[in-house]
Amino acid sequence: MKLFTAKQIQEWDAYTVQNEPISSYNLMERAVTNLYAQLKKHHDLKNKTVQIFCGSGNNGGDGLALARYLMWDNISVSVIYAGDIQNASPDNQKNYQIVQGMGIPIHSIEHIQNLPSCDYVVDALLGTGLNRSVEVNSTLGKAIEYINQEKSYVISIDIPSGLMSEDNRKNEGVWVKSDAVYSFQQPKIAYFLKEWAKHIGDVHIVDIGLHKEYYQNTETKYYALTEQVFQSCFKSRIKFSHKGTYGHCLLVGGFWNITGAGILAAKAAYRSGCGRLTVLSNQGNQFAFNVSVPEAMFCASKKFIELKNKPDFLQKFDSIGIGHGLGTNEKSMNLFVEIIQNYSKRMVIDADGITLLANNTDLWKHLQGKEVVLTPHIGEAERLLQHTFSNSLDRLEACQEFAKEKQSIIVLKDTITSIIFPDSRIYFSDNGCAGMAKGGTGDVLTGVISSLLAQKYNVQDAVLTGVYAHGAAAKKALANSSNTALMASDIIYHLFS
Repeated sequence: MKLFTAKQIQEWDAYTVQNEPISSYNLMERAVTNLYAQLKKHHDLKNKTVQIFCGSGNNGGDGLALARYLMWDNISVSVIYAGDIQNASPDNQKNYQIVQGMGIPIHSIEHIQNLPSCDYVVDALLGTGLNRSVEVNSTLGKAIEYINQEKSYVISIDIPSGLMSEDNRKNEGVWVKSDAVYSFQQPKIAYFLKEWAKHIGDVHIVDIGLHKEYYQNTETKYYALTEQVFQSCFKSRIKFSHKGTYGHCLLVGGFWNITGAGILAAKAAYRSGCGRLTVLSNQGNQFAFNVSVPEAMFCASKKFIELKNKPDFLQKFDSIGIGHGLGTNEKSMNLFVEIIQNYSKRMVIDADGITLLANNTDLWKHLQGKEVVLTPHIGEAERLLQHTFSNSLDRLEACQEFAKEKQSIIVLKDTITSIIFPDSRIYFSDNGCAGMAKGGTGDVLTGVISSLLAQKYNVQDAVLTGVYAHGAAAKKALANSSNTALMASDIIYHLFS
Protein backbone atom coordinates (compact mmCIF):
# COMPACT_ATOMS: atom_id res chain seq x y z
CA MET A 1 0.00 0.00 0.00
CA LYS A 2 1.32 3.43 -0.94
CA LEU A 3 1.51 5.97 1.87
CA PHE A 4 1.12 9.64 1.01
CA THR A 5 2.20 12.85 2.70
CA ALA A 6 -0.35 15.36 4.02
CA LYS A 7 0.10 17.46 0.88
CA GLN A 8 -0.54 14.46 -1.35
CA ILE A 9 -3.64 13.47 0.64
CA GLN A 10 -5.05 16.98 0.19
CA GLU A 11 -4.33 16.71 -3.53
CA TRP A 12 -6.06 13.32 -3.55
CA ASP A 13 -9.19 14.85 -2.00
CA ALA A 14 -9.17 17.64 -4.59
CA TYR A 15 -8.59 15.17 -7.44
CA THR A 16 -11.57 13.09 -6.26
CA VAL A 17 -13.83 16.15 -6.07
CA GLN A 18 -12.83 17.18 -9.59
CA ASN A 19 -12.75 13.80 -11.31
CA GLU A 20 -15.45 11.65 -9.69
CA PRO A 21 -17.01 14.25 -9.70
CA ILE A 22 -18.43 14.90 -6.24
CA SER A 23 -18.84 18.02 -4.13
CA SER A 24 -16.45 18.45 -1.22
CA TYR A 25 -19.45 18.45 1.12
CA ASN A 26 -20.74 15.13 -0.22
CA LEU A 27 -17.24 13.66 0.02
CA MET A 28 -17.22 14.71 3.69
CA GLU A 29 -20.65 13.14 4.11
CA ARG A 30 -19.44 9.87 2.58
CA ALA A 31 -16.41 9.86 4.84
CA VAL A 32 -18.49 10.36 7.98
CA THR A 33 -21.07 7.76 6.89
CA ASN A 34 -18.31 5.16 6.61
CA LEU A 35 -16.67 6.39 9.80
CA TYR A 36 -19.88 6.02 11.78
CA ALA A 37 -20.43 2.50 10.42
CA GLN A 38 -17.03 1.47 11.80
CA LEU A 39 -17.59 3.22 15.13
CA LYS A 40 -20.83 1.30 15.64
CA LYS A 41 -19.06 -1.95 14.77
CA HIS A 42 -16.27 -1.37 17.34
CA HIS A 43 -18.14 0.43 20.14
CA ASP A 44 -21.46 0.02 21.87
CA LEU A 45 -22.58 3.65 21.98
CA LYS A 46 -26.10 3.05 23.25
CA ASN A 47 -26.80 4.85 26.52
CA LYS A 48 -23.37 6.49 26.32
CA THR A 49 -22.48 10.19 26.38
CA VAL A 50 -20.25 11.63 23.68
CA GLN A 51 -18.46 14.99 23.49
CA ILE A 52 -17.06 16.01 20.10
CA PHE A 53 -14.29 18.63 20.05
CA CYS A 54 -14.45 20.40 16.69
CA GLY A 55 -12.08 22.86 15.06
CA SER A 56 -12.99 25.28 12.29
CA GLY A 57 -11.44 23.30 9.43
CA ASN A 58 -12.70 20.27 7.53
CA ASN A 59 -11.67 17.91 10.34
CA GLY A 60 -14.03 19.86 12.57
CA GLY A 61 -16.63 19.57 9.81
CA ASP A 62 -16.28 15.78 10.05
CA GLY A 63 -16.87 16.01 13.79
CA LEU A 64 -19.97 18.15 13.34
CA ALA A 65 -21.36 15.72 10.76
CA LEU A 66 -20.71 12.83 13.15
CA ALA A 67 -22.74 14.64 15.82
CA ARG A 68 -25.76 14.46 13.49
CA TYR A 69 -25.42 10.70 13.08
CA LEU A 70 -25.20 10.21 16.84
CA MET A 71 -28.23 12.42 17.40
CA TRP A 72 -30.25 10.44 14.84
CA ASP A 73 -29.45 7.27 16.82
CA ASN A 74 -30.63 8.94 20.04
CA ILE A 75 -27.15 8.99 21.53
CA SER A 76 -26.43 11.82 23.95
CA VAL A 77 -23.98 14.11 22.11
CA SER A 78 -22.65 17.61 22.53
CA VAL A 79 -20.17 19.69 20.54
CA ILE A 80 -17.29 21.76 21.92
CA TYR A 81 -16.31 24.20 19.20
CA ALA A 82 -12.94 25.89 18.79
CA GLY A 83 -12.48 28.94 16.62
CA ASP A 84 -14.61 31.54 14.87
CA ILE A 85 -17.44 30.03 12.84
CA GLN A 86 -17.27 33.06 10.52
CA ASN A 87 -13.77 32.03 9.48
CA ALA A 88 -14.50 28.31 9.28
CA SER A 89 -14.27 26.26 6.07
CA PRO A 90 -17.49 26.29 3.97
CA ASP A 91 -18.29 22.63 4.68
CA ASN A 92 -17.65 23.19 8.38
CA GLN A 93 -20.05 26.17 8.39
CA LYS A 94 -22.75 24.13 6.63
CA ASN A 95 -22.56 21.30 9.16
CA TYR A 96 -22.45 23.77 12.04
CA GLN A 97 -25.74 25.32 10.88
CA ILE A 98 -27.38 21.89 10.55
CA VAL A 99 -26.19 20.80 14.01
CA GLN A 100 -27.37 24.09 15.50
CA GLY A 101 -30.77 23.65 13.84
CA MET A 102 -31.10 20.14 15.26
CA GLY A 103 -30.70 21.49 18.78
CA ILE A 104 -27.46 19.63 19.54
CA PRO A 105 -25.71 21.52 22.38
CA ILE A 106 -22.70 23.53 21.16
CA HIS A 107 -20.28 24.87 23.78
CA SER A 108 -17.42 27.28 23.39
CA ILE A 109 -14.02 25.72 23.94
CA GLU A 110 -13.22 28.47 26.45
CA HIS A 111 -15.71 26.83 28.84
CA ILE A 112 -14.31 23.30 28.82
CA GLN A 113 -13.58 23.31 32.55
CA ASN A 114 -17.33 23.38 33.20
CA LEU A 115 -18.09 20.33 31.05
CA PRO A 116 -19.57 17.25 32.72
CA SER A 117 -17.73 13.93 32.41
CA CYS A 118 -18.61 11.68 29.47
CA ASP A 119 -18.00 8.16 28.18
CA TYR A 120 -16.40 9.11 24.85
CA VAL A 121 -14.44 12.12 23.64
CA VAL A 122 -14.13 12.51 19.88
CA ASP A 123 -11.19 14.62 18.76
CA ALA A 124 -11.90 16.56 15.55
CA LEU A 125 -9.92 19.72 16.35
CA LEU A 126 -7.15 19.62 13.78
CA GLY A 127 -6.57 17.55 10.65
CA THR A 128 -3.66 16.55 8.45
CA GLY A 129 -2.99 20.10 7.26
CA LEU A 130 -1.26 21.08 10.52
CA ASN A 131 2.26 22.42 9.88
CA ARG A 132 3.25 23.96 13.22
CA SER A 133 3.28 22.99 16.88
CA VAL A 134 0.26 23.58 19.10
CA GLU A 135 1.52 25.54 22.07
CA VAL A 136 0.50 24.27 25.48
CA ASN A 137 -0.87 27.63 26.63
CA SER A 138 -2.87 28.34 23.49
CA THR A 139 -6.63 27.77 23.43
CA LEU A 140 -6.22 24.63 21.36
CA GLY A 141 -3.33 23.49 23.54
CA LYS A 142 -5.45 23.78 26.67
CA ALA A 143 -8.23 21.83 24.97
CA ILE A 144 -5.79 19.06 24.02
CA GLU A 145 -4.43 18.95 27.55
CA TYR A 146 -8.00 18.72 28.84
CA ILE A 147 -8.72 15.77 26.55
CA ASN A 148 -5.52 14.02 27.61
CA GLN A 149 -6.38 14.38 31.28
CA GLU A 150 -9.93 13.10 30.91
CA LYS A 151 -10.71 9.49 31.81
CA SER A 152 -13.02 9.15 28.82
CA TYR A 153 -12.23 6.88 25.86
CA VAL A 154 -10.64 9.16 23.25
CA ILE A 155 -11.25 8.71 19.52
CA SER A 156 -9.43 10.88 16.98
CA ILE A 157 -10.84 11.45 13.51
CA ASP A 158 -8.16 10.95 10.83
CA ILE A 159 -5.21 12.02 13.02
CA PRO A 160 -4.69 12.98 16.68
CA SER A 161 -4.92 16.76 16.86
CA GLY A 162 -1.54 18.44 17.25
CA LEU A 163 0.33 15.62 15.51
CA MET A 164 1.73 16.24 12.03
CA SER A 165 1.21 13.60 9.37
CA GLU A 166 4.83 12.65 8.77
CA ASP A 167 7.61 14.69 10.36
CA ASN A 168 7.27 15.64 14.03
CA ARG A 169 10.95 16.16 14.81
CA LYS A 170 10.38 19.87 15.38
CA ASN A 171 6.99 19.43 16.97
CA GLU A 172 7.48 20.82 20.47
CA GLY A 173 3.80 21.29 21.19
CA VAL A 174 1.08 19.03 22.53
CA TRP A 175 -1.08 16.50 20.75
CA VAL A 176 -3.98 14.26 21.65
CA LYS A 177 -3.11 10.86 23.12
CA SER A 178 -5.79 8.75 21.48
CA ASP A 179 -7.17 5.37 22.45
CA ALA A 180 -8.19 4.87 18.82
CA VAL A 181 -7.70 6.70 15.53
CA TYR A 182 -10.01 6.33 12.55
CA SER A 183 -7.78 7.31 9.66
CA PHE A 184 -9.39 8.18 6.34
CA GLN A 185 -8.36 6.04 3.36
CA GLN A 186 -4.91 5.06 4.67
CA PRO A 187 -2.66 5.35 7.73
CA LYS A 188 -0.47 8.41 8.05
CA ILE A 189 3.32 8.06 7.87
CA ALA A 190 3.73 9.24 11.49
CA TYR A 191 1.81 6.15 12.65
CA PHE A 192 4.85 4.01 11.74
CA LEU A 193 7.44 6.11 13.62
CA LYS A 194 7.63 4.84 17.16
CA GLU A 195 8.37 8.11 18.99
CA TRP A 196 4.94 9.34 17.90
CA ALA A 197 3.12 6.06 17.25
CA LYS A 198 3.52 5.04 20.90
CA HIS A 199 1.01 7.76 21.84
CA ILE A 200 -1.57 6.37 19.42
CA GLY A 201 -3.89 3.52 20.27
CA ASP A 202 -5.62 1.26 17.77
CA VAL A 203 -5.57 2.53 14.19
CA HIS A 204 -8.58 1.77 12.00
CA ILE A 205 -8.67 2.60 8.30
CA VAL A 206 -11.88 4.10 6.92
CA ASP A 207 -12.22 3.74 3.16
CA ILE A 208 -13.85 6.93 1.92
CA GLY A 209 -13.66 6.13 -1.79
CA LEU A 210 -10.93 8.50 -2.91
CA HIS A 211 -10.22 8.28 -6.64
CA LYS A 212 -8.15 5.22 -7.61
CA GLU A 213 -6.52 7.02 -10.53
CA TYR A 214 -4.66 9.41 -8.24
CA TYR A 215 -3.41 6.50 -6.14
CA GLN A 216 -2.17 4.61 -9.19
CA ASN A 217 -0.44 7.58 -10.81
CA THR A 218 1.18 9.22 -7.78
CA GLU A 219 4.70 8.31 -6.70
CA THR A 220 5.87 7.99 -3.14
CA LYS A 221 8.83 6.66 -1.18
CA TYR A 222 6.65 5.26 1.62
CA TYR A 223 4.63 2.04 1.69
CA ALA A 224 2.82 -0.15 4.21
CA LEU A 225 3.53 -3.89 4.04
CA THR A 226 0.04 -5.37 3.91
CA GLU A 227 -1.43 -8.80 3.25
CA GLN A 228 -2.21 -7.64 -0.29
CA VAL A 229 1.51 -6.95 -0.86
CA PHE A 230 2.36 -10.35 0.62
CA GLN A 231 -0.12 -12.15 -1.65
CA SER A 232 1.28 -10.39 -4.72
CA CYS A 233 4.82 -11.58 -3.86
CA PHE A 234 4.19 -15.08 -2.49
CA LYS A 235 4.84 -18.06 -4.81
CA SER A 236 2.58 -21.08 -4.47
CA ARG A 237 4.10 -24.56 -4.50
CA ILE A 238 4.26 -26.25 -7.91
CA LYS A 239 2.56 -29.67 -8.11
CA PHE A 240 5.14 -31.31 -10.38
CA SER A 241 8.32 -30.33 -8.57
CA HIS A 242 11.12 -31.81 -6.50
CA LYS A 243 13.59 -30.63 -3.88
CA GLY A 244 15.87 -29.17 -6.55
CA THR A 245 13.05 -26.88 -7.67
CA TYR A 246 13.21 -24.93 -4.42
CA GLY A 247 16.91 -24.28 -4.12
CA HIS A 248 19.74 -25.07 -1.75
CA CYS A 249 20.33 -22.69 1.16
CA LEU A 250 23.47 -22.42 3.30
CA LEU A 251 23.22 -21.03 6.82
CA VAL A 252 26.45 -20.05 8.57
CA GLY A 253 25.98 -19.55 12.31
CA GLY A 254 25.12 -21.14 15.62
CA PHE A 255 28.73 -21.41 16.75
CA TRP A 256 30.07 -22.40 20.18
CA ASN A 257 27.59 -21.45 22.91
CA ILE A 258 25.15 -19.74 20.52
CA THR A 259 23.98 -22.95 18.85
CA GLY A 260 20.34 -22.03 19.36
CA ALA A 261 20.58 -19.15 16.89
CA GLY A 262 21.67 -21.57 14.18
CA ILE A 263 19.01 -24.14 15.02
CA LEU A 264 16.21 -21.55 14.99
CA ALA A 265 17.36 -20.15 11.64
CA ALA A 266 17.66 -23.66 10.16
CA LYS A 267 14.18 -24.72 11.29
CA ALA A 268 12.71 -21.47 9.95
CA ALA A 269 14.46 -21.92 6.61
CA TYR A 270 12.97 -25.37 6.09
CA ARG A 271 9.52 -24.21 7.24
CA SER A 272 9.80 -21.45 4.62
CA GLY A 273 10.14 -23.91 1.78
CA CYS A 274 13.73 -24.29 0.59
CA GLY A 275 14.35 -27.66 -1.03
CA ARG A 276 17.68 -28.38 0.64
CA LEU A 277 19.54 -26.86 3.55
CA THR A 278 23.13 -27.06 4.72
CA VAL A 279 24.27 -25.68 8.05
CA LEU A 280 27.89 -24.58 8.49
CA SER A 281 29.00 -24.40 12.12
CA ASN A 282 31.78 -25.69 14.39
CA GLN A 283 32.21 -29.47 14.60
CA GLY A 284 31.24 -29.61 18.27
CA ASN A 285 27.67 -28.57 17.45
CA GLN A 286 26.98 -31.20 14.80
CA PHE A 287 25.12 -33.50 17.19
CA ALA A 288 22.85 -30.65 18.33
CA PHE A 289 22.00 -29.76 14.75
CA ASN A 290 21.47 -33.40 13.73
CA VAL A 291 19.05 -33.95 16.58
CA SER A 292 17.20 -30.62 16.25
CA VAL A 293 17.07 -30.34 12.47
CA PRO A 294 17.64 -33.83 11.01
CA GLU A 295 16.51 -32.62 7.59
CA ALA A 296 19.56 -30.34 7.28
CA MET A 297 23.01 -31.37 6.12
CA PHE A 298 26.01 -30.29 8.15
CA CYS A 299 29.41 -28.87 7.24
CA ALA A 300 32.08 -28.30 9.88
CA SER A 301 33.76 -24.88 9.71
CA LYS A 302 37.21 -26.45 10.02
CA LYS A 303 36.54 -28.61 6.98
CA PHE A 304 35.40 -25.56 5.04
CA ILE A 305 38.49 -23.53 5.97
CA GLU A 306 40.70 -26.38 4.75
CA LEU A 307 39.00 -26.55 1.35
CA LYS A 308 41.32 -25.63 -1.51
CA ASN A 309 38.53 -24.55 -3.83
CA LYS A 310 36.07 -22.61 -1.72
CA PRO A 311 34.33 -20.85 -4.65
CA ASP A 312 33.28 -24.18 -6.17
CA PHE A 313 31.91 -25.37 -2.84
CA LEU A 314 29.96 -22.16 -2.24
CA GLN A 315 28.53 -21.70 -5.72
CA LYS A 316 26.35 -24.81 -5.38
CA PHE A 317 24.21 -22.85 -2.92
CA ASP A 318 21.45 -20.54 -4.18
CA SER A 319 21.62 -18.29 -1.13
CA ILE A 320 23.59 -17.85 2.07
CA GLY A 321 22.45 -16.55 5.44
CA ILE A 322 25.33 -15.64 7.71
CA GLY A 323 25.96 -13.94 11.06
CA HIS A 324 23.39 -15.39 13.47
CA GLY A 325 25.47 -16.72 16.37
CA LEU A 326 28.66 -16.43 14.31
CA GLY A 327 30.74 -14.60 16.90
CA THR A 328 33.13 -11.71 16.30
CA ASN A 329 36.49 -13.23 17.24
CA GLU A 330 39.37 -13.77 14.83
CA LYS A 331 38.18 -17.20 13.69
CA SER A 332 34.72 -15.82 13.01
CA MET A 333 36.21 -12.91 11.11
CA ASN A 334 38.34 -15.21 8.94
CA LEU A 335 35.37 -17.44 8.14
CA PHE A 336 33.18 -14.45 7.33
CA VAL A 337 35.77 -13.03 4.94
CA GLU A 338 36.30 -16.39 3.21
CA ILE A 339 32.60 -16.66 2.52
CA ILE A 340 31.76 -13.14 1.37
CA GLN A 341 34.77 -12.90 -0.94
CA ASN A 342 34.22 -16.32 -2.53
CA TYR A 343 30.44 -16.22 -2.99
CA SER A 344 28.84 -14.25 -5.80
CA LYS A 345 25.12 -14.85 -5.28
CA ARG A 346 22.57 -13.47 -2.81
CA MET A 347 23.23 -13.18 0.88
CA VAL A 348 21.47 -12.32 4.12
CA ILE A 349 23.84 -10.82 6.69
CA ASP A 350 22.61 -10.65 10.27
CA ALA A 351 23.79 -10.02 13.83
CA ASP A 352 27.52 -10.73 14.24
CA GLY A 353 27.99 -10.46 10.49
CA ILE A 354 26.72 -6.89 10.64
CA THR A 355 29.01 -6.13 13.58
CA LEU A 356 31.99 -7.47 11.62
CA LEU A 357 31.07 -5.20 8.70
CA ALA A 358 30.67 -2.25 11.04
CA ASN A 359 34.09 -2.84 12.62
CA ASN A 360 35.88 -3.56 9.33
CA THR A 361 34.51 -1.21 6.67
CA ASP A 362 37.08 -2.41 4.11
CA LEU A 363 35.09 -5.67 3.87
CA TRP A 364 32.47 -3.92 1.76
CA LYS A 365 34.72 -4.31 -1.27
CA HIS A 366 33.85 -8.03 -1.23
CA LEU A 367 30.12 -7.25 -1.45
CA GLN A 368 30.09 -4.79 -4.34
CA GLY A 369 27.73 -5.80 -7.13
CA LYS A 370 26.13 -8.58 -5.05
CA GLU A 371 22.55 -8.89 -3.85
CA VAL A 372 22.86 -8.32 -0.11
CA VAL A 373 20.16 -8.09 2.57
CA LEU A 374 21.18 -6.69 5.96
CA THR A 375 18.90 -7.46 8.91
CA PRO A 376 20.05 -5.32 11.86
CA HIS A 377 18.17 -4.42 14.99
CA ILE A 378 18.44 -0.79 16.12
CA GLY A 379 21.74 -1.20 17.98
CA GLU A 380 23.37 -3.07 15.10
CA ALA A 381 22.12 -0.48 12.63
CA GLU A 382 23.66 2.33 14.64
CA ARG A 383 26.96 0.45 14.77
CA LEU A 384 26.77 0.00 11.02
CA LEU A 385 25.96 3.68 10.47
CA GLN A 386 28.50 4.72 13.13
CA HIS A 387 26.01 7.10 14.70
CA THR A 388 23.47 7.15 17.51
CA PHE A 389 20.14 8.69 16.59
CA SER A 390 17.67 10.52 18.79
CA ASN A 391 14.64 9.55 16.70
CA SER A 392 13.57 6.94 14.18
CA LEU A 393 13.09 9.37 11.27
CA ASP A 394 16.72 10.51 11.43
CA ARG A 395 17.75 6.86 11.57
CA LEU A 396 15.59 5.95 8.58
CA GLU A 397 17.00 8.78 6.50
CA ALA A 398 20.53 7.63 7.33
CA CYS A 399 19.56 4.08 6.35
CA GLN A 400 18.23 5.38 3.04
CA GLU A 401 21.59 6.97 2.28
CA PHE A 402 23.48 3.87 3.40
CA ALA A 403 21.30 1.49 1.37
CA LYS A 404 21.78 3.66 -1.70
CA GLU A 405 25.55 3.89 -1.20
CA LYS A 406 26.01 0.14 -0.61
CA GLN A 407 23.24 -0.92 -3.02
CA SER A 408 21.91 -3.22 -0.33
CA ILE A 409 18.52 -3.79 1.28
CA ILE A 410 18.23 -3.02 4.99
CA VAL A 411 15.60 -4.76 7.12
CA LEU A 412 15.59 -2.60 10.25
CA LYS A 413 14.04 -4.78 12.95
CA ASP A 414 11.95 -3.00 15.56
CA THR A 415 8.41 -2.93 16.93
CA ILE A 416 7.52 -1.60 13.50
CA THR A 417 10.05 -3.08 11.08
CA SER A 418 11.24 -0.88 8.20
CA ILE A 419 12.52 -2.28 4.91
CA ILE A 420 14.76 0.21 3.13
CA PHE A 421 15.59 -0.33 -0.54
CA PRO A 422 18.53 1.17 -2.47
CA ASP A 423 16.16 3.47 -4.39
CA SER A 424 15.08 5.00 -1.00
CA ARG A 425 11.68 3.29 -0.83
CA ILE A 426 10.65 2.32 2.68
CA TYR A 427 8.10 -0.38 3.53
CA PHE A 428 6.72 -0.32 7.07
CA SER A 429 5.62 -3.62 8.61
CA ASP A 430 3.32 -3.32 11.60
CA ASN A 431 1.84 -6.83 11.57
CA GLY A 432 3.90 -8.35 14.39
CA CYS A 433 3.22 -8.39 18.12
CA ALA A 434 4.86 -7.51 21.43
CA GLY A 435 5.70 -11.18 22.03
CA MET A 436 8.37 -10.93 19.32
CA ALA A 437 10.51 -8.77 21.61
CA LYS A 438 12.62 -11.77 22.62
CA GLY A 439 15.93 -13.30 21.65
CA GLY A 440 15.77 -15.66 18.70
CA THR A 441 13.06 -13.98 16.64
CA GLY A 442 15.67 -12.25 14.49
CA ASP A 443 17.39 -15.60 13.83
CA VAL A 444 14.05 -16.94 12.61
CA LEU A 445 13.74 -14.03 10.18
CA THR A 446 17.25 -14.70 8.83
CA GLY A 447 16.24 -18.28 8.07
CA VAL A 448 12.99 -17.22 6.41
CA ILE A 449 14.52 -14.65 4.04
CA SER A 450 17.53 -16.85 3.22
CA SER A 451 15.17 -19.70 2.33
CA LEU A 452 13.03 -17.53 0.05
CA LEU A 453 16.11 -16.22 -1.75
CA ALA A 454 17.17 -19.83 -2.41
CA GLN A 455 13.77 -20.43 -4.02
CA LYS A 456 14.49 -17.94 -6.79
CA TYR A 457 12.30 -15.16 -5.46
CA ASN A 458 13.63 -11.83 -6.65
CA VAL A 459 15.34 -10.17 -3.73
CA GLN A 460 12.64 -7.53 -3.17
CA ASP A 461 9.81 -10.08 -3.11
CA ALA A 462 11.81 -12.39 -0.83
CA VAL A 463 12.29 -9.65 1.75
CA LEU A 464 8.70 -8.41 1.65
CA THR A 465 7.31 -11.96 1.79
CA GLY A 466 9.67 -12.96 4.58
CA VAL A 467 9.06 -9.97 6.84
CA TYR A 468 5.29 -10.22 6.46
CA ALA A 469 5.21 -14.00 7.00
CA HIS A 470 7.40 -13.63 10.09
CA GLY A 471 5.00 -11.19 11.74
CA ALA A 472 1.89 -13.09 10.62
CA ALA A 473 3.25 -16.33 12.09
CA ALA A 474 3.84 -14.62 15.44
CA LYS A 475 0.25 -13.41 15.50
CA LYS A 476 -1.04 -16.89 14.68
CA ALA A 477 1.06 -18.33 17.48
CA LEU A 478 -0.74 -16.04 19.93
CA ALA A 479 -3.89 -18.13 19.48
CA ASN A 480 -2.25 -20.75 21.70
CA SER A 481 0.02 -18.45 23.67
CA SER A 482 0.36 -14.86 24.85
CA ASN A 483 2.70 -11.95 24.27
CA THR A 484 4.44 -12.83 27.53
CA ALA A 485 4.78 -16.55 26.82
CA LEU A 486 5.53 -16.43 23.07
CA MET A 487 8.87 -17.93 22.06
CA ALA A 488 10.81 -17.68 18.81
CA SER A 489 10.31 -21.40 18.20
CA ASP A 490 6.52 -20.90 18.40
CA ILE A 491 6.74 -18.57 15.42
CA ILE A 492 8.49 -21.22 13.30
CA TYR A 493 5.61 -23.68 13.55
CA HIS A 494 3.16 -21.13 12.15
CA LEU A 495 5.23 -19.90 9.18
CA PHE A 496 3.22 -19.98 5.94
CA SER A 497 0.50 -22.04 7.63
